Amino acid sequence: MTHLYKNRDGNIFEFHEQKDGTVLWKGDFRYYSISYVEDIDEVYSIFLKNNKKSLLIEKKPSLTKEEFRKHMNFGYSSEIFKEFVVYRGANHVDPSGGPLIGIGMDMGLITNKMIGKIVKNIKHHKGHFLLIF
Repeated sequence: MTHLYKNRDGNIFEFHEQKDGTVLWKGDFRYYSISYVEDIDEVYSIFLKNNKKSLLIEKKPSLTKEEFRKHMNFGYSSEIFKEFVVYRGANHVDPSGGPLIGIGMDMGLITNKMIGKIVKNIKHHKGHFLLIF
């Protein structure tokens, strides 16, 4: 089932319920804010453990924690940030004009057809986001 949401800027977002119980959130994500875990030690160790084939690691195999921090601070325009959000997930995503969707949110705020679906994780997925419950 697909649910549509029109934000305050008039942009339409689609929420596609998947067979595995997740929801694929599609729409215009050219401009958005995002948050993620801020413990750089945790983020760095997860990155090194999970990104053996990372584009950035291929370019610079001995990536230090300080170099990693600099890339993370560039936000979503950085290759490393995009890779990180793919496997670690985000705490919230807020496209320009909304809707802001975050961990712990009841998707019933978007559509009454999804009341009781509480967001547990958000992952970047091919230019869109996957909501995990």
